[in-house]
Amino acid sequence: MSLSAKDILARKCRVKEFKIDAMDDASIHVREFTMSDLEKFQNAKPLEASVTAIILGVCDSKGERIFTNDDFDQLSELPQQEIMGMSMAVMVFNGMISEKEAAKNS
Repeated sequence: MSLSAKDILARKCRVKEFKIDAMDDASIHVREFTMSDLEKFQNAKPLEASVTAIILGVCDSKGERIFTNDDFDQLSELPQQEIMGMSMAVMVFNGMISEKEAAKNS
Protein backbone atom coordinates (compact mmCIF):
# COMPACT_ATOMS: atom_id res chain seq x y z
CA MET A 1 0.00 0.00 0.00
CA SER A 2 1.36 3.38 -0.96
CA LEU A 3 0.69 6.41 1.27
CA SER A 4 -0.27 9.77 -0.17
CA ALA A 5 1.23 13.04 1.04
CA LYS A 6 -2.04 13.72 2.88
CA ASP A 7 -1.79 10.32 4.64
CA ILE A 8 1.80 10.92 5.66
CA LEU A 9 1.14 14.44 6.98
CA ALA A 10 -1.83 13.19 9.01
CA ARG A 11 0.29 10.71 10.97
CA LYS A 12 0.59 11.22 14.74
CA CYS A 13 3.33 10.39 17.22
CA ARG A 14 2.99 7.15 19.16
CA VAL A 15 2.13 7.39 22.88
CA LYS A 16 3.05 5.01 25.71
CA GLU A 17 2.16 4.96 29.40
CA PHE A 18 5.02 4.74 31.92
CA LYS A 19 4.90 4.09 35.67
CA ILE A 20 7.18 6.44 37.64
CA ASP A 21 8.48 4.81 40.83
CA ALA A 22 9.59 8.12 42.36
CA MET A 23 6.05 9.44 42.04
CA ASP A 24 4.43 6.71 44.15
CA ASP A 25 4.01 4.52 41.05
CA ALA A 26 1.82 7.10 39.31
CA SER A 27 1.70 6.87 35.52
CA ILE A 28 2.42 9.43 32.85
CA HIS A 29 1.97 9.29 29.09
CA VAL A 30 4.99 9.89 26.88
CA ARG A 31 4.99 10.70 23.19
CA GLU A 32 7.57 10.27 20.47
CA PHE A 33 9.62 13.34 19.67
CA THR A 34 9.04 15.04 16.36
CA MET A 35 12.14 16.21 14.48
CA SER A 36 11.46 19.70 15.84
CA ASP A 37 11.27 18.33 19.41
CA LEU A 38 14.53 16.44 18.94
CA GLU A 39 16.30 19.58 17.79
CA LYS A 40 15.00 21.55 20.79
CA PHE A 41 16.10 18.77 23.16
CA GLN A 42 19.55 18.53 21.61
CA ASN A 43 20.03 22.30 21.86
CA ALA A 44 19.10 22.41 25.56
CA LYS A 45 21.89 23.14 28.02
CA PRO A 46 22.94 20.00 29.94
CA LEU A 47 21.35 21.11 33.22
CA GLU A 48 18.10 21.98 31.41
CA ALA A 49 17.85 18.80 29.31
CA SER A 50 15.78 16.78 31.80
CA VAL A 51 13.10 19.44 32.18
CA THR A 52 13.14 20.08 28.43
CA ALA A 53 12.54 16.35 27.84
CA ILE A 54 9.50 16.51 30.14
CA ILE A 55 8.07 19.59 28.43
CA LEU A 56 8.48 18.04 24.98
CA GLY A 57 7.62 14.43 25.77
CA VAL A 58 5.04 14.17 28.58
CA CYS A 59 1.54 14.24 27.12
CA ASP A 60 -2.06 13.21 27.59
CA SER A 61 -3.37 9.87 26.34
CA LYS A 62 -4.01 11.41 22.89
CA GLY A 63 -0.41 12.58 22.46
CA GLU A 64 -1.00 16.27 23.16
CA ARG A 65 1.72 17.96 25.21
CA ILE A 66 0.55 18.90 28.71
CA PHE A 67 3.38 21.34 29.50
CA THR A 68 4.63 24.45 27.73
CA ASN A 69 7.91 26.32 27.93
CA ASP A 70 6.17 28.59 30.45
CA ASP A 71 6.13 25.64 32.88
CA PHE A 72 9.94 25.30 32.88
CA ASP A 73 10.63 27.11 36.18
CA GLN A 74 7.80 25.37 38.03
CA LEU A 75 8.86 21.93 36.75
CA SER A 76 12.44 22.71 37.79
CA GLU A 77 11.25 22.99 41.38
CA LEU A 78 9.97 19.39 41.51
CA PRO A 79 12.02 16.82 43.43
CA GLN A 80 15.06 15.64 41.49
CA GLN A 81 13.96 11.97 41.57
CA GLU A 82 10.61 12.86 39.98
CA ILE A 83 12.33 14.92 37.26
CA MET A 84 14.74 12.07 36.57
CA GLY A 85 11.95 9.47 36.49
CA MET A 86 9.88 11.40 33.98
CA SER A 87 12.81 12.46 31.80
CA MET A 88 14.20 8.91 31.73
CA ALA A 89 10.79 7.62 30.53
CA VAL A 90 10.85 10.17 27.69
CA MET A 91 14.42 9.27 26.73
CA VAL A 92 13.74 5.51 26.82
CA PHE A 93 10.64 5.83 24.65
CA ASN A 94 12.54 7.99 22.17
CA GLY A 95 15.41 5.51 21.93
CA MET A 96 18.01 7.82 23.49
CA ILE A 97 18.89 5.43 26.32
CA SER A 98 18.07 1.84 27.17
CA GLU A 99 15.72 0.80 29.96
CA LYS A 100 18.75 -0.64 31.76
CA GLU A 101 20.56 2.72 31.62
CA ALA A 102 17.42 4.52 32.80
CA ALA A 103 17.06 2.20 35.79
CA LYS A 104 20.68 2.85 36.71
CA ASN A 105 20.22 6.65 36.48
CA SER A 106 16.86 6.88 38.26
